[in-house]
Amino acid sequence: MKLFMKLFALAAMSAAVASCDDTTGSGSGKPLTPDENKAKLDQVGSEIISLVNPDNHEDFCRAVDKFIEYADEGNLGSTIDEVNPTAIMASMLTSLRDAATKGDISAMMTKAIVKDYVYRVRDYYGIYEYDLSSKSWKYTGDDSKMEFRYSFDGKTVTATAAVPKDASLYLISFTDSWYDDYEGEQHEDIYTVEIPEKTSFSVMQDDTRLASAVINVDYRKGSHANVDITYSVTDMNGDIDIDLADSEGHAEFSFNIGSRNLAYGHTDFSGYKMTDPDHVVNETENTVGTAEAETVILDEVRIYGKCSNVSEYIKEEDELYDIFYAQFGYDYYWSEEYNKAYCDLFNESFTAELSYLPGKTKVASLLLRPYFNPDTGNWDSQMGTYTGGYDYEPVIQFESDESIVSIESYFSETNFGHLVDSVEDLAEIYKGYFPYCFGE
Repeated sequence: MKLFMKLFALAAMSAAVASCDDTTGSGSGKPLTPDENKAKLDQVGSEIISLVNPDNHEDFCRAVDKFIEYADEGNLGSTIDEVNPTAIMASMLTSLRDAATKGDISAMMTKAIVKDYVYRVRDYYGIYEYDLSSKSWKYTGDDSKMEFRYSFDGKTVTATAAVPKDASLYLISFTDSWYDDYEGEQHEDIYTVEIPEKTSFSVMQDDTRLASAVINVDYRKGSHANVDITYSVTDMNGDIDIDLADSEGHAEFSFNIGSRNLAYGHTDFSGYKMTDPDHVVNETENTVGTAEAETVILDEVRIYGKCSNVSEYIKEEDELYDIFYAQFGYDYYWSEEYNKAYCDLFNESFTAELSYLPGKTKVASLLLRPYFNPDTGNWDSQMGTYTGGYDYEPVIQFESDESIVSIESYFSETNFGHLVDSVEDLAEIYKGYFPYCFGE
């Protein structure tokens, strides 16, 4: 639950769709040295931590923990590996939990995927009320919502998901064609999904709203697709907006605590048949062309990236697999040759740049570097250890002196000791709100 590290990682990953050229709009000021950069990031990290008040999220976290416990006991179905009412609600609750406790909105972003559980709410309408004496859920029919009601510690929680009765439904059909290497046969799975124009979620504890989320969708095959997701957990709130046309797309996000913006960003990309689900599913590697991204943390830390041809990168990555699998078999993944070639491909195709607003002077770049890892490779049962092998790691190269340091060692307790301690303290507090999930 390392909020600071999660936000920085989010920015880095958002911008890791990076650049093959130099058209980054970097400023011309003097870049910060590694020590100056550390001091700046320390300041930003301290401000983020000062904004986080876990007490504000305690009721919601305990409500999520209790829902997972009752869902497991009540035998309505697995909360993770099949579509059922508890899985749908658990998917949204845990996504909101990750946003509130980790600063991780990646799970919220996946709600834009057409096969996400959240779009199946209408299939499981009804009221599910947990009976403590029998440890089971009692079902009552309802044609307007899917709602869970349960109590603990003298409080009653109501978790509701609903689609407005007058909402349009977008019928999306597509075929997933795939080849089974083991059977040596081609397969086709046909999917038909009804996507509601609007789906709403809310979590109430007695008369207090703990959390909410709204997903709005607008879709026309071959023309456009738009998904807008807004969400909140007490003082935390955010928005994700994705717009696709057939040959271009734009996505942006914002993440806030109270009135303070913690992070925002955008991605712009070109592509081919991006609103045709058959093409996207079966020709994924040929869907996206150019892409660029920018993420800003606390209006200061900026990470920018651009890639001139995502599809070409995917093809070249597949070619590396074919070459080195033919040479080394399954051991290719740990070979020095493969890891070096993969890092070269990544570094040629991608760059991610760290700078600070308003000047945009580049401070550092993100690269991949191969290294020998004694804790990977094949397991030697006689020695009781791994044989060792090559792997790769993300590293930072600073502009001021061209020094290179791994992200893991740079963001270490040695460099950011008090931040690490503060983050671990927050993690322990949040962990205490989930006695069932963490087995305490």
